[in-house]
Amino acid sequence: MSGNNEQRRGAPQIEEQELATKTIQIQNKRFYLDVKQNSRGRFIKITEAAVGGQKSRILMSIPAAQALREKLEKLLEVLNKLPPHDPKSLATDGLIESEAIARDNRRYYLDLRENERGRFLRMSMLSMGVRVQIALPADGLSDMCNGIAELINDYCRDEDLIATSELPEAKVLFAGNKTFYFDVGSNRYGVFLRISELRANYRTAVTIPEHHWSRFRDILDELASKPEGNKLAEEKDEKAAGKGRMVVNRVAINSRQQRIQHLHHLLLSQVLFLWRSCSYPFSNFRFCSYLHLFHFCILRFFMLF
Repeated sequence: MSGNNEQRRGAPQIEEQELATKTIQIQNKRFYLDVKQNSRGRFIKITEAAVGGQKSRILMSIPAAQALREKLEKLLEVLNKLPPHDPKSLATDGLIESEAIARDNRRYYLDLRENERGRFLRMSMLSMGVRVQIALPADGLSDMCNGIAELINDYCRDEDLIATSELPEAKVLFAGNKTFYFDVGSNRYGVFLRISELRANYRTAVTIPEHHWSRFRDILDELASKPEGNKLAEEKDEKAAGKGRMVVNRVAINSRQQRIQHLHHLLLSQVLFLWRSCSYPFSNFRFCSYLHLFHFCILRFFMLF
């Protein structure tokens, strides 16, 4: 064990190497485009150096930079079709056009905007819950696009693009206050799927190798099918309960019909009794008979319910 540790400590570490750099001066801002390389491959770093010395950096792999160049070309076409900038007639919320890129467990947002001072491109990188932004004046959009294209053409190797050219696009799932990202990537060990859960000030992720995807899918299918089975069972129970209620209602209806028939016979007997009582000359007896019939009808009416 100690020998292995010594070998690992003595193994040469591949440090970050800078292969090329370009400088773009736009108005009072300076932008640096750097091509660098480390143990995971080559990547491009875009740095904005403000007047006060503050710097904002956006990192992206070669495939992400390739996608960025394509998005910049689209935004450049939109910008060229716009009329001259008018501070009195601005776009809604200042947003003209928006594009997004999802690569390597990162999100890149390109917003072409305008305000009273002019038009500009806001580039944002969202990684591990941290957002980094740089603002590029619209006058330098063409220079930025050409600079990235030159670096890709001069320093991009075929293996940098082949590794991810056939990978599926990233997917996003919004579930309440949570957001799940499904990113497919590759490294020297092979292709993998990274599932990230993002909430406010919280992020966690799991990585699944490609040869375990089918088993992972089978487990999800099995778990997803159980609630459906429970739902079907609940529907069957509701149907059975509905049939039971129908039987009870039928019994109640039958019993009510029997009570009505019984009341009908009683009313006939009372009417016959009243008709006989009318033959007596005593008016008090006749009045009592009418009162008795009225009272009897009221009681029998409430017996129906």
